[in-house]
Amino acid sequence: MKNFLEKVGHDIQAFKSIFDNIKDLIFLMEEDHHSFRYIYVNHSALHILNLGETIIGRRMEDVLPKDRADILIKKYKLVIYTQKTIEFTEHFKTEKGTFFGETSLSPILTKDGTCKYVLAIVRDISKRKQDEQQLKENQKKLQSLIEHNGDAVYELDLNGHFRRINHRATEITGYDKEDLIGKPFVPFIREHDGEKTLTHFQRALQGRYEEYEAEIYHKDGNPIQLFIKNIPIVIDGELKGVFGIAKDITTQKEMEKILRENEEKYRLISENAFDIIRVISPSGYVKYVSPSIQKILGYSVEEYVGKSYLKYVHPEDVSILRKRLTDIMNGEKTPVVEIRVLHKKGFYLWLEITTTPVLENGEVRELVTIARDITDRKKLLEKLKKAAFYDSLSKLPNRRIFHKQLQAAINEAAVNNKKVAVMMVDGWKFKQINDTYGHVTGDAVIVEMGKRIRANVRKQDTVARIGGDEIAILLPNIESQQIAEEIAKRIIQSFTSPFFFNGTCIHMGISIGMALYPDHTLDMNTLIKYADKALYEAKEIGKNEYKIYSATE
Repeated sequence: MKNFLEKVGHDIQAFKSIFDNIKDLIFLMEEDHHSFRYIYVNHSALHILNLGETIIGRRMEDVLPKDRADILIKKYKLVIYTQKTIEFTEHFKTEKGTFFGETSLSPILTKDGTCKYVLAIVRDISKRKQDEQQLKENQKKLQSLIEHNGDAVYELDLNGHFRRINHRATEITGYDKEDLIGKPFVPFIREHDGEKTLTHFQRALQGRYEEYEAEIYHKDGNPIQLFIKNIPIVIDGELKGVFGIAKDITTQKEMEKILRENEEKYRLISENAFDIIRVISPSGYVKYVSPSIQKILGYSVEEYVGKSYLKYVHPEDVSILRKRLTDIMNGEKTPVVEIRVLHKKGFYLWLEITTTPVLENGEVRELVTIARDITDRKKLLEKLKKAAFYDSLSKLPNRRIFHKQLQAAINEAAVNNKKVAVMMVDGWKFKQINDTYGHVTGDAVIVEMGKRIRANVRKQDTVARIGGDEIAILLPNIESQQIAEEIAKRIIQSFTSPFFFNGTCIHMGISIGMALYPDHTLDMNTLIKYADKALYEAKEIGKNEYKIYSATE
């Protein structure tokens, strides 16, 4: 890797440090006659592919199976020849199973335009591929469940025309699929049940779950008594049609019970294999829980079954679940609920829970719940909320929060007859630091600026990053200008100590411009403008100086 370092520059160690902390697999390869030699492999690649450090310096065909090495060498040669990035997907067996990766090969050009090195970045998409395969299997299982269901299962469009029927529907009615697909269902209903059946269908189009009995005509003209369920098909909030499940209730009643229970439990388990499935008694005790409980919450099935469904729920969320159980027992439909549940290791996870009652003779016999881990989604939402108000680098409030809090401070000061100070701060020769030491060091300097300023203001003060190396300080509710000056002096004093980063000693400095409400203006924007003007004058004086706005200057 030494020759590579000499060619691409001294900052490669910084990039190596970054690459070693990236989850993607990263390889740096050097052209070696008709092959390529491993120059660098990051920690993720060594771990996931179970490679040792001895791979460094070896040629590709000495590490990989010959057929795979031949394929990859051709792709690497293409990158060297065209000097263009190529992307492809590959999969291969490892000791840990099949690995799927999205690979990007990028040429690294030297100053003279030659290319001897290729940077390979491989994103592990094994989990995604597994999920896609699981989805396909679930879809096949659902289709199999419909087609081989003991009841007639059919799908109606929004106009009441048959779109799909299973084989059992043809057995019950005597009609072939070709006789029904595309036809409206109304003509097959006996006259005395026509209006009622149409009303239930229209209610299903309004999003309601309907159950009723009706008589239809068999193809031979004989009436058939059916127990029918109409289920609205809602995808992403949009009604797409209606599912119908029809049972010939002249046949064995016991079969209805067995088929309904087996169908419901099998569908839930097969379609939600990665979620926690629970069966809860009306008294609130867990009768069954899927094995996924251990993967998500850390408890074994034996530890969980037989306990109250509220046992591991966050105390603040217990009342929510209790109300849901009461509502369901009273026959009400309940929405999806988000609650916190205790992991076996002692921390809480956010779960999204859907509850469905299992009815027998019109009474709730048990409850089936599906719980999905949404902790990452909750964290992401929190990050997105924070990103709207905080600077991602320094973690300081941004301009939006600063303006909001400044206006609030002015309003409060007007009532309490107090002062508000605004300071605008610029780093001393920040561009020179950036140009000399690079953007990574420049970013570290900005973070350090925020820390030092934050450490020398009051708890109620606001320190915000406005842009670049410009930081704004809000001092609300102060009695005099002297208080603001004392804080400015403390801040300046804190910048007299050098900053050490990655073995480099950096001498920092700042300039501060200050304006006060109501001394200089009553308007928020003008107050910021005056502080900016004072900052400009402070920078003219020199390093580590502050200047208070003066209308006479």
